[in-house]
Order: sequence, then structure tokens, then C-alpha cells
Amino acid sequence: MSTPEVYTVAHVNVTIDGITDAGMNQLLFNKATPPSVTVEAPKHDFHGDQGKIESIIASVQNVRFGTVELGQGLDKGMCMAKWLAQIQDPTKSIDDKKKHVKIDWLDQNGQTLFSWDAEKALLTGYSSAGSDPSSNAVLTVTATIDADEWKHLDSGGSPITG
Repeated sequence: MSTPEVYTVAHVNVTIDGITDAGMNQLLFNKATPPSVTVEAPKHDFHGDQGKIESIIASVQNVRFGTVELGQGLDKGMCMAKWLAQIQDPTKSIDDKKKHVKIDWLDQNGQTLFSWDAEKALLTGYSSAGSDPSSNAVLTVTATIDADEWKHLDSGGSPITG
């Protein structure tokens, strides 16, 4: 019996239109959590032939996406902070604040394993953790990104379909 290949994500590449265009080093990312996906499938109860209550799942299901969380070392270009500044600007419309975000999870050879892509994503959380010289803890930034819809892409960049 052969042992199945186990993949370790070695790098994460994040592209945010209008933000990371100047270049954000993919090696800065030390944590990336893909969005969770839930399918809301409401059940309807009805009385069957014998009067017994039976349940069926409705033909309409609502898909809901969770947030993406990214952890990164300090980015001297301050890409996430620049996005946060745009979001905080009351003169900008919500469409200007939402960005196309693509996150590629890469293997140890730099090849894409899978991606998540959102046309209109919004930075909804931003925090910094301080450095601690006594423990060698490094300065990191955590960013939370939300979107109405995320597309799950295969290694070639095509949407995963059934």
C-alpha cells in the first residue's frame, strides 16, 4: 500500500487590486485561513400519505461564506494599512472600498494548490501584534477579509465545479 501524498502549504500569495500592485512579498504571510462555506437548506414539514409528518429539504439553498483571515509579517509597503485608510475615508463610496482579492495557496515548489477569489471583498478587521525581543516574537499584522461571494478555484485558476 502506498502512502498518499500530503501537501503542506509553504507560501500564500495575496493579490488585492489597487493595493498590492506595488508588490507585497508572498513570504510575509505566515497564516491564511480560507473562508468557511455553509449551505442553508431549510426543511419543510408536511403530512404524508398516512398523516405522518415528513420533512423535505427546500429546492432553494442559500450559500453563505465566512471570512478569510491572513497573518503577515510587517509589510514595509503597508498594503493592508493603506486599504484600511481607504475604508476609513468617509468621502469614498462602498464600491471604492471593496476590492478584487485573490489568495493562492502554494506548495513547497511555488505551484498553486488552490485559490479563493472574491470580486468585491472588504477588509473588516485589522490588528497588530507587537514584537517581543525576549521571545523572538515578530511584529505581525492580522487582516480579516469578508465578501458576499468567494469562488473556489483549482490549481489552474478555474472555478471548481461538480
